[in-house]
Amino acid sequence: MPRFQPPPRRTQSVDLPKTKYGYTVQAEEVFWVRQGILRSTDLRDSLDEQVIADVAACILSEKPVERSKDTLDAIYDPARQESARIGATFAAYGAEKLDSEIKYCIEAIDKITFAEDRERSLRSIVFKTRTTNPFPTVFSTIFLAIHELSFKDGLLLANSGSVRDALTGVHSVLNTRRDALGPDARRNNINIVKGLIRDHFVTGDVSKVAFGARRELDIENTLRRSQIETPTFEIKQGILRLDIARQQDRSIFRKVLETICGIANIGPGSTGAVFVGVADDENDATRIASLDRISPRQVGARWVVGVDREASRLGISSERYYQLWRDSIDKSTLSSPLKADALSNLDLCIYKGMHILIITIPPQRSVSLFDGKIYCREGDQTVEATPEKIVAISTRFRA
Repeated sequence: MPRFQPPPRRTQSVDLPKTKYGYTVQAEEVFWVRQGILRSTDLRDSLDEQVIADVAACILSEKPVERSKDTLDAIYDPARQESARIGATFAAYGAEKLDSEIKYCIEAIDKITFAEDRERSLRSIVFKTRTTNPFPTVFSTIFLAIHELSFKDGLLLANSGSVRDALTGVHSVLNTRRDALGPDARRNNINIVKGLIRDHFVTGDVSKVAFGARRELDIENTLRRSQIETPTFEIKQGILRLDIARQQDRSIFRKVLETICGIANIGPGSTGAVFVGVADDENDATRIASLDRISPRQVGARWVVGVDREASRLGISSERYYQLWRDSIDKSTLSSPLKADALSNLDLCIYKGMHILIITIPPQRSVSLFDGKIYCREGDQTVEATPEKIVAISTRFRA
């Protein structure tokens, strides 16, 4: 039976402000630190995982649980009755459903804190006076209030700015005493927050937004991984040249098709993706910002610039822009299995209000071709395979 697994001890893979090791993930860019919920040093001690475990236990229990180390220990101890109860509920609830709901609520909080093209931290909103204190207990209260409004009451966030205003200084009206961590005190706090923000939600089908769509958090995590897993990812800012004329670069579609083929040939267990609407160079991002009058969103060493700006330049809708890419794949000479997979995994996703076109390349069972040739990846470059490499690629798919 599936059950909660104790989170693995975190390896030193996040750079803390005072201990720079050159890792691609900076603590101050992580949701928990960026929003002020936890200190950067708390990530080293896996306190973010404890927060997630706590809210997940509340969701699965359909009521607040006591927020304590003993409660989490009981959930993770297979010899304890509480572990069996949560495990059974988890199996019935479904890991994918729980994962999507948690991501949805985190994204909602990110939207609430974003205003007028700039992001305020959640900490600066919930506290009346400036502070550097972490606030995981208050965060979990806000999180669970949003979860209940969304998935129990069937409401959609309608006005993030109004919710932000309603939550301003909310710390002062909540019971935050050290002895207020029991189920009843937590329930009272959740009800207070729900009462403050409920009027800024509207009736709607939350399942269309929360399930079956590529989450913003997934996009962000993929972009961060793309900096180190270069063979399986490709980034393109778009199809228009970054000169004054803004003419279409006719070679882009072919280059991407070659790359799709190259990623598919990495091996039968490999999954990759091509992101269109993302610049991997700060100079390109700055140039795009100037030419198209947009504000790129930095994710690690990448800059999301979206494809809406190009659709506007071309005088077409974002949906028609998507169709341009779909047609290029459909009319291509990619191997039939790979072409079908690329078409069925072509998505137009939204990240921070901007559309990104994502082509996911799932694992293939055999060697893939484009224009009768075999392509492969060398780091972040796509090249036509030499006879020696063709033999090596064929061997991978026979193993």
